[in-house]
Amino acid sequence: MRRRFGLSLFSLLLLVLVGLALISTASLVAVNGGSGATAERARTLDRAAVATHALDNWLRHQLQAMAYVTDGVRTLVDVGVLDPTDTEALDAHARSLLASTPRLEGLALVTPDHRARRYERDGTVHAEDWSDRAVVAQTVDAVLARARAGDAAPEWGRPVWRGPPGHAAFHVRVPLTRAGAPVAVLFAMMRLDPIATALPTLLSGTGLTPYVLFDRTHVLAHPLLDADASADALEAIDLPREPPSLEAFADPHLAGLWAAAPIPSRDVNDPDPVWGQDIRLADEEGIHTLRQIEGFAPEPLLVGIHIELGGADAGGPPAWIVVGGLLVAVSAGGAVLLARGIARPLRRLAARADAVAEGDLGGDGPTGPSFIREIRNSETAFDRMIDRLREQRPGRGS
Repeated sequence: MRRRFGLSLFSLLLLVLVGLALISTASLVAVNGGSGATAERARTLDRAAVATHALDNWLRHQLQAMAYVTDGVRTLVDVGVLDPTDTEALDAHARSLLASTPRLEGLALVTPDHRARRYERDGTVHAEDWSDRAVVAQTVDAVLARARAGDAAPEWGRPVWRGPPGHAAFHVRVPLTRAGAPVAVLFAMMRLDPIATALPTLLSGTGLTPYVLFDRTHVLAHPLLDADASADALEAIDLPREPPSLEAFADPHLAGLWAAAPIPSRDVNDPDPVWGQDIRLADEEGIHTLRQIEGFAPEPLLVGIHIELGGADAGGPPAWIVVGGLLVAVSAGGAVLLARGIARPLRRLAARADAVAEGDLGGDGPTGPSFIREIRNSETAFDRMIDRLREQRPGRGS
């Protein structure tokens, strides 16, 4: 019995075109998915690299302010404008430096006999004898000896952690000379501003964390260290001490920083390189971009940016591969079925036509009616034609 349901040839061609469109869509999904993931990662690296350069400028700007202060004092003493023995002029100049440099925490000028004038942030002056402080006295003597040997360059000490509230502080020792002879040693200390304000608004956002490291093992600045965010863990105190350790720091992305896979450097129109570390935790993936700064501490400083990339790879194929594969499979399967539905009745009809052309009118009719309405109507008309030819054959009874 012939089926009544059927599709027009137009509908069938429409399905074929839709199938081709699905195959094209699947290909686009696969290609765009792969290239999009690669491009997004590259954009993320570029964004993090630009943020790293901004953080570099933030740190240099603060530390160079203290360098300008010490260089200015050294120049005034060298040319004879400022006399280290004139306490009135010295006090006035020190107070003006503290007032004009907000992050400058203190100054001290020590003469070769270890007599010191120490200036606090609020302008308080202390006249002290440091000869009984063995470590400090040895430091002063070493700086003066180095200056007598012709090396009058500033000597930066190891950054320290002090508070409250806790913050990193940098200090420098500068020999003051007049006519080539050392006359005093200047000590200066400056704190860092909270790092949360380091990045421009356009470069900051969710998942982007700036930080500063010293000698690859200590954390000098991090959002967790700003204000009192980590007061319970760090117990910020007034006396200087070692900065927090990298391995024991509360941010898990920093603890495994140097065990992570390196990423090729990203040069953002700057000769100083930025390199990356690829961090993969149990539930997320992130990238660190870092840049080295020298000249402000005995060991290099590292400014870094950690930016989250989202969930870590669970081991299965990406979603865009799964979706693209399903679309291709469905489209290919539908194309095979449609091609078979079109080809089989056409081949059968062509075979019967060849038989009739050879004079064989006894062949059986179609055994598998097509779901294509035009082909089914053609088979019906062909059957009627065969029946009439049989009736018209010579010798057939009427």
